[in-house]
Amino acid sequence: MSIEHKIDNIEKKIIQLIEQNAHYRRTCNDLLEKNKQLVAENDELMQIAQSQDNYITKLKSQQTGQAQATDQVAKDNGVTREEIDKYIGLIDETIEWLSQE
Repeated sequence: MSIEHKIDNIEKKIIQLIEQNAHYRRTCNDLLEKNKQLVAENDELMQIAQSQDNYITKLKSQQTGQAQATDQVAKDNGVTREEIDKYIGLIDETIEWLSQE
């Protein structure tokens, strides 16, 4: 093998490596851009989740307050929680029955 042939092979390999490097850089840049998009989407979803979590906490607090108020009214009127739940069940059944008519 002549020196010129060896030099030619080395040049081809160098060109191939340069092309691979360029391809890898493009791929890396594409992945970095996609990562930025996914991070932004994730941040947005995390904010939505936090907002929903805050809303759920608020509703649970309200529900607890309402349950305590109901229990206090029941206690003041001599009615048990079970009786209130029974009446609520009857009201729900009546509403269902009326909606079927």
